[in-house]
Amino acid sequence: MEALLKFLPARPQPIAVRYGASAALVLVSFALRLGAGPAAGEYSFIFFIPPILAASVLFDRGSGFVATALSAALVGVLLNWRVGAFNHIAALTLFICVSLFVVIVGEGMRKALEKSAAAGDELQLAAWADDARRDRVWLPHHDCYSGGRMKRAVLWLLCHVEQKTIRAAVN
Repeated sequence: MEALLKFLPARPQPIAVRYGASAALVLVSFALRLGAGPAAGEYSFIFFIPPILAASVLFDRGSGFVATALSAALVGVLLNWRVGAFNHIAALTLFICVSLFVVIVGEGMRKALEKSAAAGDELQLAAWADDARRDRVWLPHHDCYSGGRMKRAVLWLLCHVEQKTIRAAVN
């Protein structure tokens, strides 16, 4: 799970990057939808669920909302509004509701992954503190076990309290 977090972009990204990448993901899916032609069906919403989920996991829910709005607009452009306008509105409304749920779940997945990684870091720090308490200290910078060097271990722990430093030391 933590390996997956390494592939995700750091938060927060500039708004232009987030929304631009979300739009690019949707446009790629739109191109695939156009390539599928009539075989995709009249609504073909399924093509747009992956970029919506990806935008919300990679960036944030705002990016997912942008991807949802752009997807709905692009599907709406392809529809024949002279026939079955009420059905089109109902289908687009249902798509938007499902997409909003996907966005919320996607961002929740990202947050849960970040919390899991942070908990793993805290667990590693607690293990190092426990080893220091038992006077068997492993110092990553020195690649050795050292007994009786409590002072060095405590200084090392104090110097590496920041979350980014702990994550870098664990990895």
